[in-house]
Amino acid sequence: MKLAERMKKYEYITRDHLMPRIPVIVRVDGKAFHTFTKNFDRPFDYRFMDTMATSVLEVFKEMQGCKMAYIQSDEASFVLTDYDQLDTQGWFDYNQQKIVSISASTMTAVFNYQLSKYTEEPTCARFDSRAFNVPEAEVANYFLWRAQDWHRNSVTMYAQASFSHKELHKKTISDMHDMLYTRGKNWATDIPLRARNGTFIYRDASGVIQTSSLIQPQYVAIDKLWEQARPREV
Repeated sequence: MKLAERMKKYEYITRDHLMPRIPVIVRVDGKAFHTFTKNFDRPFDYRFMDTMATSVLEVFKEMQGCKMAYIQSDEASFVLTDYDQLDTQGWFDYNQQKIVSISASTMTAVFNYQLSKYTEEPTCARFDSRAFNVPEAEVANYFLWRAQDWHRNSVTMYAQASFSHKELHKKTISDMHDMLYTRGKNWATDIPLRARNGTFIYRDASGVIQTSSLIQPQYVAIDKLWEQARPREV
């Protein structure tokens, strides 16, 4: 066996592929962003949010078979399919290592480029990535989970701008809402929709890319969105 063939054999043995004809979730997440964003505006930095939205949209376009994405804070989730037609191919043939490395590196490069428009300092943000299959019946539930996570984080971040860590210790989300009211603040009306709901990017039934921050963290609303975006042929 030639040297090149032997080396490639080692590579192929450890190469994992995701299951075909089952939706793939790719989630990219900012690496150590609690440190990276320490000088950003609190509780929400809208330049940062603009950068995330623009960057995720660009990555969305790069991913073959991408049907829907959701942005919350420094995290974005994408759902990919490979069953639009019988001969549809998965992104990188669903090679998991390729998907993870390319999605993370693309998001890192695009994000730093977009963020550089707002600062004269060089940016060095980094993103990691994971990729896994979920049944089609669970896609809406996956995005519901991430949207609910952002709802909790959004309320908490808004409350942290007015109250100390000690004051918020062991407080529920409902408690935080009540505490904010005592300061004349209302999470539901004070901040824009994208800071409350996150942002969905999706392809509608005609394949046109749409963006919406109107979708609340409720199963019916998210499932309706997935119904528009998912492939018609399975």
